[in-house]
Amino acid sequence: MSTPASAAGADLSYTRTGKFVEVAAGATATDSVSCPSGYTAVDGGFQVDADSVGESTDVVVTSSNRGNAAGKWTTSVSNGSGDRITGRVRVTCLGNKTAGGQSLTFGTGQATVPFGTTATDWFATAAAACPGSATIPVGSGWTLDGDAYLLSSTVSGSTWTHYFEGAGAGSVTSTVYCVATSATSSAGEVTLSTVPSTTAGAETTVRDGSAADATASCPEGSLAVTGTFAELTSGVYYLGSESAYKDVRQRFYNDSGASAKVSTDAVCLASSAEAAPEPSISLDGGLTMRTAGSKTYLVGDVTCANVSPQCRTVTGKVFEQKNNGSRGARVATGKTKYAGAGTDLRMRVLDGPGVSSPSGMFIVVLKANGITVVTKDVTVAAAP
Repeated sequence: MSTPASAAGADLSYTRTGKFVEVAAGATATDSVSCPSGYTAVDGGFQVDADSVGESTDVVVTSSNRGNAAGKWTTSVSNGSGDRITGRVRVTCLGNKTAGGQSLTFGTGQATVPFGTTATDWFATAAAACPGSATIPVGSGWTLDGDAYLLSSTVSGSTWTHYFEGAGAGSVTSTVYCVATSATSSAGEVTLSTVPSTTAGAETTVRDGSAADATASCPEGSLAVTGTFAELTSGVYYLGSESAYKDVRQRFYNDSGASAKVSTDAVCLASSAEAAPEPSISLDGGLTMRTAGSKTYLVGDVTCANVSPQCRTVTGKVFEQKNNGSRGARVATGKTKYAGAGTDLRMRVLDGPGVSSPSGMFIVVLKANGITVVTKDVTVAAAP
């Protein structure tokens, strides 16, 4: 298990893990690897070990996806060679919540297309689009019904496209795994986006009869969640990939008869966080003294801002302010139902010394929804 990493800004949690798998000659093996609790699997696959690449032309990954388990990646590998092969089943995981407690929204899109329906149509292009508000592709998978080889794996906007060449009639289901562009909580809002890699357009040469790893890298402040590659030269085979926080390493084997180049890239996920504005209850201006019958009130306009849940009742107390700025005797108290910005708060002057004249300074204490705001140097004006 890898130690979780965090992205700059919103502290996205990210980890990856994998395990060794052996597939006997002529056999098919299905195996899974799981994310830790609180994480969602966004990408994964099977990567052929370097000492097994010579048999990779007869190896087909028939299924590589999350399935119905959000925290687990499952692959099925068919070994048509005469020798056993070894490799790693791996998974890339994204935390369900940010460090600020915002919950990420995930989504899955699928597309199924046939191949080999005619004697000349052996190719299949399956384009899966992200659903709803989860519009950022962060990984992909597929399931084959029949034998086929993956020729390219690319992303454009919110759509992931797999291009296969079939070896007979069948179909392929392409899956894209996505995350929403924003998440909010009382702590504020997190915005997610993809940013260009630092190696876009780079090519790696794979010599004939050899395997090579092509590495694509992400800039600081982002995470390499998965990789892509352009259409391969005939005879070049994709052998899987592995994400490593800032890099994605994809492995290829060349059996074309000549050196060939592969073009790869990384999907880099970045985030930024904006803290929620501080909640406040404000006294809009000073207080006014008003009389109703035998009762005297101090009246002021109050406004709640960024208070959750919505302000319902505001209470207020008025105290004399001493020369040193400290609180003196309480002179008025009251409460009101909040009706929006500028709501009148009437605080009845208490029996006793009270406010004999509107001169001097006062301290006003306002409370609502567990929030207390103290305002000093408040003046009291006589009623107009």
